[in-house]
Formats: sequence, C-alpha cells, structure tokens
Amino acid sequence: MKNNLKFKGAIFDMDGTLIDSMGYWKTAAGDYVKALGKTPADDLGDRFLTLGLNNIYPDIQKEYGINEPLETVSAGIYAIMEKNYDKVEIKPYVKEMLESFKNEGVRMCIASATDASLASKVLQRLGILEYFSGVLCCKDVGKGKRYPDIYNYALKFLGTDKEDTYVFEDAVFAIRTLNQNGFTSVAIEDVNSENERAEIKSLCTYYIDSYKNWENILK
Repeated sequence: MKNNLKFKGAIFDMDGTLIDSMGYWKTAAGDYVKALGKTPADDLGDRFLTLGLNNIYPDIQKEYGINEPLETVSAGIYAIMEKNYDKVEIKPYVKEMLESFKNEGVRMCIASATDASLASKVLQRLGILEYFSGVLCCKDVGKGKRYPDIYNYALKFLGTDKEDTYVFEDAVFAIRTLNQNGFTSVAIEDVNSENERAEIKSLCTYYIDSYKNWENILK
C-alpha cells in the first residue's frame, strides 16, 4: 500500500486528544473529595490536570485530611471516571482522519495515562478502537508522560522509526517530553489546555486546532 503521508506510524494520547474527556477529569478529584463529605478547593481541578494524581496526592491528604493510600484514592477517582466515560464524546472529525490514516497504511496505537481496560472500553463504545493495533498505558512502563518511556514503548510496539512516527497529544507536559526527546509532536487544541496554548505552540512540531484541517497541516 502506497503511503502518501509524511509518516508511517502514529501514537495517540486519548483524553483530550481523541475524546472530549478532560472536562470530566478536571472535576473528578473534586467529586471524589465531595463524596467524602468535604469541600474541594476551587483550583483543585486545574492542579489535578497540570500535575497528575501522583504529584498532588500529598496535597490532597494534607488539605482534606485523607488517610487513604494512593491506590485507594486512585481507584475512587477512576470509579468516577468510569461512569463519566459513558457520557464522553469523540472529538469532531477524528474518525474521518483515522480512516484516512488507515487507508494510507499508517500503523496506529494508543499511549494513554488511563488504564488500558478502561481506555479500550470507551474507544470501543465510540467506534474507533478498531483503528489501533494496541492500547498501551503508562502503567505498562511504570512512569507518566513527564518521561519518554511510554512513547519509546509505543515505538517498539508499532515497529516504526522515530523519524517516521508522529505523536498526537494535548497536554503541555507531554509536549515538553516529546520536544526534549526528539519526537515529532502533533499538538491538538483542547479548551482545558487554553492557559498553556502559547507554550504548546512554541514546543510542538505541528498544531491542529480542528481535525477537519488535518490534511492542510500533515499531508
């Protein structure tokens, strides 16, 4: 199959990149705190998105008097998100773009911070799981996206060279990692990354404000 694109492999983040779920993630930590009968701080959601659970866990313990281990808090937040994923929608024109990639013979996989089983479930519901040869997650490598391990793991999984593989992400910390480690990054606009938009644009290789325009940028 002839590939008319500039790349042979594509690694996709899921939340905020393919699906409109970051708004739900932004409220998940607060919803967990509320379920414990406590009032979350106004900035908890922003801190949760920016830093991730592992990094703000000590703050959550201190601020809300939570003595539960990290694994329990994580499980509680994931239980909230599992219900939220039933309401999440795919981003516009994602399926059309994935179909074009498939027709061009591009190898594709997911590299997500979300557990693979939960990610697979929502991708199946939204009708796009079939486009990916695998759903990989940060738990597979034991490190988050402030480190390049998950992307290197995905490269090996796809069997494509780094220079022929594009990585699609929405979060500034992930774009920083890609930039620092020589990956070709495709930043996807998401309303929840609005405050970091200028930095994201300065770091990424390509910036897409709508998947409707992907051909103008990547072809």
